[in-house]
Amino acid sequence: MAEMIYRLKDGNFEKPSRTYDELVAGGSTSGTMNVKLYFGDKKIMEESNCAATRSVTRQIPKTSAIADATLRLLLQGVTPADGEQGLVSGFDNISGYYGKDVGSLLSYYHGISVVNGVATVKFSGGAMAYLNNTACTQEEVKGSIGATLLQFPTIKSVQYSVDGKVVTEWDA
Repeated sequence: MAEMIYRLKDGNFEKPSRTYDELVAGGSTSGTMNVKLYFGDKKIMEESNCAATRSVTRQIPKTSAIADATLRLLLQGVTPADGEQGLVSGFDNISGYYGKDVGSLLSYYHGISVVNGVATVKFSGGAMAYLNNTACTQEEVKGSIGATLLQFPTIKSVQYSVDGKVVTEWDA
């Protein structure tokens, strides 16, 4: 309760809160923890649903910025083993699909903030090649990001900001 009052009084909404488990452990962030990453399920995506995802469990170092650390790991994309299991991610531009000068989605990522249950994923302008592409591409990218972030109890919805402005209108 004291933390909530402090944040409201100071307007300090950027610093991540610690979880109950971290508080019980004395705030220790040493060791690792399991998180789920949601990647596209290639078979279902091709048959019927571009936003279809399937989870894989990964270990990350314990941190108070768990949503950010998890999202950074997700945006690195699938491993070769994930690919063999039919998982895909649309977070890189190795094929040149997004254009010749477009970097990976991770290269445009600038962090995440969570206020009142709304996670705002912050990107620079180059991310629009991924976020505002064809409907199916949008669903693939945003479906994986959304499913990954919604595993955290403090996150109830996900929105995207590009160059500091929340984007609500998408072309496709």
